[in-house]
Amino acid sequence: MLNLLHITAQSLVARLKENLEKLTEERDQRSSSENREKEQNKRLQRQIRDIKEEMGELAKKEAEASRKKHELVRIQQSLMRTHADS
Repeated sequence: MLNLLHITAQSLVARLKENLEKLTEERDQRSSSENREKEQNKRLQRQIRDIKEEMGELAKKEAEASRKKHELVRIQQSLMRTHADS
């Protein structure tokens, strides 16, 4: 009877060890997955920040180009009036 209990206890211990190993492996996989997701999120946040900065720079350049265009149109109109008055 004691031998049977000993074998049953050994069997239970073996199953518990297997379950522990399986759970540890699953935890490690989840942890790795979470770390990859965090890194991906950081990269995406950095890309978003960079794109926003680039959009701001492009908006400034567009405003400057528009200002120069209006200035050139004004100069052209002024020259045309001067030429027409001559």
